[in-house]
Amino acid sequence: MPTPQVLDGVAVTAAEQAAAKNRYAGRLTADFLEERLGHRLFDRIRDLDCSGLKIRDVGSVFLSEDMEGLQVGDRGRGGPGYA
Repeated sequence: MPTPQVLDGVAVTAAEQAAAKNRYAGRLTADFLEERLGHRLFDRIRDLDCSGLKIRDVGSVFLSEDMEGLQVGDRGRGGPGYA
C-alpha cells in the first residue's frame, strides 16, 4: 500500500492508516459497524444485513458479548439461520 500523501499539513497516524487498510481490505470491525449504524449499542441489534458490504473477513467482531443477540443466517442461498 503506498504511503498516503498529506494534503492538509497534518500527518496521517498509524491508527488511521490501519483503519483505512482494514476498511479497504474488506475486514469488518466494531468501529466500522459503529460508523455504519450510528451507535455502538451492539447488544440491541437483532438483525444486521451485511450482504452488500463486500466483507471478506469478519475476524472476531461477532464473538463479543455485545453481539450474542445476533444469529447468523445464509440469506444468499436460502438456508435457515443458525445460532
